Amino acid sequence: MRLIHAAHSQVGTIREQNEDAWLAVPGEQLFIVADGMGGHASGEIASWTAVRAIETFFAGGAPGGFKPHVDTSLDRHASRLLDAIRFAHEQVRRKAAADPLYRGMGTTIVCVLLAGGLAYIAHVGDSRCYWFNRRVLTRLTRDHSEAALLSLQFGLPEEHKDIVGRRHVLLRCLGDEEEDEIEIDLAVLPPERYDVFLLCSDGLHSVLSDKDIESAVASGLDPEQLCQSLAACADSKGSPDDVTVLALKVEER
Repeated sequence: MRLIHAAHSQVGTIREQNEDAWLAVPGEQLFIVADGMGGHASGEIASWTAVRAIETFFAGGAPGGFKPHVDTSLDRHASRLLDAIRFAHEQVRRKAAADPLYRGMGTTIVCVLLAGGLAYIAHVGDSRCYWFNRRVLTRLTRDHSEAALLSLQFGLPEEHKDIVGRRHVLLRCLGDEEEDEIEIDLAVLPPERYDVFLLCSDGLHSVLSDKDIESAVASGLDPEQLCQSLAACADSKGSPDDVTVLALKVEER
């Protein structure tokens, strides 16, 4: 597949430094966004540790000691992506355990891998992936947050006043010191020419609705313009959190 991509990341209004991270590995057609947490410098450390660990895994695999999972229901591309995220989870936990300043840090992760004619979308936390196909935007990920869980249980929108305050309480993240094994959500689909995949941290989707995002993607902007436009919209709405958006467009199958 021939792709074009772009990304933009900016510090939120209540942040001293950007705790988000993003990475594109064009040779692997792998794209990642992470949103770190933990206070001080540890959020930034967690997000960058995770994305660099995934990059390292794809570059040559994990060092000795890492045990790949065996799941015969998955193809090799899905297995590789999920193992890379598991390796990242281990690396964030290891770094946190080695330094008291980093204790309790963690990060979300969302990845898109294009391989074998398919798109593999894997995530942990509340960073999202959207898919724009045939002029319809679909959210491919489900937030692993208390607000999303309560929304599902009680049939309330996540913006409802009784649960919106729980949006930042995550039920899953990479680096969780209480979880040896991390549960990862995976979606697989066949992309089409001119499809757009949009990865973002919650600094974007907490202030822009899915309809806002769909309108921006449908306007036909190229990936760089789209990222800049969405970030500017989030900024105009006073997004307190760091905003990261990565867009990739399928130019040819």
